[in-house]
Amino acid sequence: MTLIFRLLFLMIILPAVLPLRADSIYFVIRVDDIFSSSTSYGAATNYNFERAVEAGGGKVTYVTIPHRLIEWHNATGYLTRELESSILRGHEIAQHGQDHRCDRCASTGHEMFCATYNSGFTLSQQKNNLAAGFRLLRDTVGVIPVSFVSPGHYEDSVTYRALAESGFSIISTTKHPTKSEVYPGLYNLAPNEEFTWLIKEPDYNTKLNAALADIDLRGPEQGYYCLLFHDPFIRPSYENGIVVRWVKQLMDSLNVRYGGRIVYTTLTDAANKLRGITTIKDEGLMPELFSMSEVFPNPFNPETSVNFTVPDYSPIRLEVFDITGKSVKVLTDDYYHTGTYTLRWQGTDENNLPVASGTYFIKLSSGSMHLIKKALLLK
Repeated sequence: MTLIFRLLFLMIILPAVLPLRADSIYFVIRVDDIFSSSTSYGAATNYNFERAVEAGGGKVTYVTIPHRLIEWHNATGYLTRELESSILRGHEIAQHGQDHRCDRCASTGHEMFCATYNSGFTLSQQKNNLAAGFRLLRDTVGVIPVSFVSPGHYEDSVTYRALAESGFSIISTTKHPTKSEVYPGLYNLAPNEEFTWLIKEPDYNTKLNAALADIDLRGPEQGYYCLLFHDPFIRPSYENGIVVRWVKQLMDSLNVRYGGRIVYTTLTDAANKLRGITTIKDEGLMPELFSMSEVFPNPFNPETSVNFTVPDYSPIRLEVFDITGKSVKVLTDDYYHTGTYTLRWQGTDENNLPVASGTYFIKLSSGSMHLIKKALLLK
């Protein structure tokens, strides 16, 4: 084989087996519509799906309908506890309207813009709607959402203004060019494709190969890929079924293909990185700002400590949670001046009774900023 022939062979064959570009890809897993008002299912679980994503190194952005947290589906509080646990494990909650129901025509297919009558709502109406959903997420699972997905993917220019004026900085919509502002201060990171909607075994490999091909095609070009899923709490396939196996195999394939060049992250973090904003989770890039050290010693018995840095006079809450997301003990909830502080946890609950051996999460909060560290108590 001559040298020229070898070069031609490499030019033809290598692009077919390798990604075309060596750029990193921010990879987002977006799961929409937690619960559906018409379902007859009781509470399923996101546990196995979430652990499969974590095993591959990924994070999940749960696009959550706030009102579902106070409806009959969540009568036992199971969904609330699952989402609290997800947050503690580093996953994200994005807001999905308020109740996914239109005030004008009562349809469940849209909310911010009436698709039935092709008409929008006033700025004050949309802001009130956003505020109601915002309060539900804040008061039930303790999150301050900054990312938004419009119910039914219906919105108008008034929606963008309402979001920006309500404190949202990110939207995920296909109605505008991705990686661009749709309104001053409101950045769009559009979703890509969904491959598991009503997936069946005969479709498994076809859907998997189609996803890999689409990621190879669009991921390096965009610098990110936002993969969609739907309805984890009402579809049995998310518990021990086909979707869990599918996402695990997809991520295994991506990790082999791209190695360290695929960066798994949440919708908000991907958008902020692509727009050049450093988030508080990038602690190594911002050591002089709001930060939290690793817990030490870890594992521990009987006590451990954590250092945190406050850049300005701020409200600080340091709280311990167990693996289910249940609050165990509040170590502090007060205002702190600029400086670095150390607090200790003696492995006790609010009643100063010893807690059991196991994994715990220590969460540092200041306004909308949150940092979480894991601690292992061994007795």
